[in-house]
Amino acid sequence: MCMKHPWRRPAALLLTVLTALTATTACGRDLGDLTEPDAQNAPQEETADGARPTIIVTLDDEQFSILQAVDPGLLTTTVTPTGVTPTVPSASVPAASAAPSASVPAATQPGAQAAANPLSYSKEELVNYFNTSANKIKTGKPSFTKEEQSGVNDIVLSNSLANSLVGVVKGALLDEDLITTPVAKGQDCNAIVSPEGQSYVSTVSAAEIADITIQPAGSGYTMTVTMPEATNPEDSGAYGKIFQFVSVDDVVNDYAPEVGATVARENISIRYSGCTATLTVDANGNPTEYATHVSCVITLKDASIKKGITINTDVDLTLATDTRLSGFGW
Repeated sequence: MCMKHPWRRPAALLLTVLTALTATTACGRDLGDLTEPDAQNAPQEETADGARPTIIVTLDDEQFSILQAVDPGLLTTTVTPTGVTPTVPSASVPAASAAPSASVPAATQPGAQAAANPLSYSKEELVNYFNTSANKIKTGKPSFTKEEQSGVNDIVLSNSLANSLVGVVKGALLDEDLITTPVAKGQDCNAIVSPEGQSYVSTVSAAEIADITIQPAGSGYTMTVTMPEATNPEDSGAYGKIFQFVSVDDVVNDYAPEVGATVARENISIRYSGCTATLTVDANGNPTEYATHVSCVITLKDASIKKGITINTDVDLTLATDTRLSGFGW
């Protein structure tokens, strides 16, 4: 504990500091109070282990010289930008005095504020904060509204004869209309929020993501997780820990049959890039908005599409799905 006082006379300085060094009751008080008669005669209580508490004062060079003239061995010194800080030698400091001063708020103790401020989190800490907050959507069962829209941004067919089938393929794959789903408070949303059928929203680790950012948003924060590029991801992998996505199995078992196509599994490639999950939370870490963007290019080599006639062609299809959860009621 470091205390300052506007000293006027060297004699007053000497008397006050010597009194401070011998009086237990001086702890936590303004040194100016020690010039009062009751302070000079205060009981000299000891701690449980018989040692006296450490007293630290801040002096300028002239004031310190006076104390040094009295007894050079009485004090140890530390030079600071504001002067010289004499202290009782470390051998006399009881273990209990090493604890932070009770008069200092916990938030001001070294590291306390940084630990409580997500803006200063490491990547690992921030991912953990993201996961913990996002998972409240399923575990806390708040009310919210889900909006989802998917779109086929581009279809390229290598066989010009197959161009007439573009509309058929696009229509069979998905509904491009905006789908709105209200969720009531207390309702189980495991099958509504991705990853569908799971009890979590995200369990990705810092090692499985490309990047995570955070910025202030009102009284809370907005975090964005960016996933690395991936080809043919599996449900057990990183993408399955945060997204609902199209897999090779989905193409073989669902999409290809719907468009009347036949394609060998080894000729299917699904490349994901630019996929993100953005979460906004309030001061308590409760989600106020959650959005995901999942985009991929599905490539089919030597696919046979049968619509009246059979056409063999390569297919490159760009698919994107955007989902937004908002209007949370906790």
